[in-house]
Amino acid sequence: MRLALLLLLIPQLAFAGGLADRLEQRFGTGEIRPGVRRWTEPELKVLEASLASLEPKELRALRGVDIVRQGLSPRPFGAGLYKVDRRGARILIYDRAFRGPGKGSSRKPNRTIVHEVGHAISHKPVRDAQRKARRDVNAANAAVDAYNAQVRRTNAAARRFNRSQKASDRKTVDRERRKLRPLGERKDALMKVAQASNRTTRQLHRRHRSPTPRGGLLKEYRQQLRGKRGPTPYGRTSLQESFAESFSLHHCDPSALKKKLPRVAEWFRARGHVD
Repeated sequence: MRLALLLLLIPQLAFAGGLADRLEQRFGTGEIRPGVRRWTEPELKVLEASLASLEPKELRALRGVDIVRQGLSPRPFGAGLYKVDRRGARILIYDRAFRGPGKGSSRKPNRTIVHEVGHAISHKPVRDAQRKARRDVNAANAAVDAYNAQVRRTNAAARRFNRSQKASDRKTVDRERRKLRPLGERKDALMKVAQASNRTTRQLHRRHRSPTPRGGLLKEYRQQLRGKRGPTPYGRTSLQESFAESFSLHHCDPSALKKKLPRVAEWFRARGHVD
């Protein structure tokens, strides 16, 4: 009997995995993958409806962002979480996201999923800066390695000349030394670029976490609030959650957003968050 059940489950899991691959290709997301839980076909259909409700410019924020199916949230009432760490950016979807009236429907977007996409949108400038900083640091490190390798070659040539005192070996030393200057200049220039990129990343990160940002998307959103805090109790806990809740309502219940925050609703409708 166990063997029969196993044989029935295998085609369903294979189909769900194939659907996940198709969603990645269609919407340009990172990897849609299992975590503690496996995605079921109905849940992937809910994810599909949620992603299909987004505009192309909104979907750009999901490039390189994995969407992971988790189990029970470690937080009370947690249904989803946008997370960024050394392993990259990902949206964690917990069991609670699919529980409750209408949450498992494949005919309309899921508020939890869209809410977490809102976080990915507001955080995208920070992720972009982090990617650039990583590229710049890697380039600077490569230039340092190239410079150090040339230093070793120059020192080796100098040791040979010290032993031999041959004119030919002296010419080799001079030739190797001449190579150091351009490599050193390139190293110094790339290190300055990397340091500037790291500073920019830190500044953007601080701005994103600030309740009163001095620039960027969340500053524009805050201006639309006109002193109000958010459309829901959870949205009133921080500016970041306020944006994510408003974005979720914009796609899932626009009439509710218009009733609670008409200026914000018009700003989203006019694509102020992506233009």
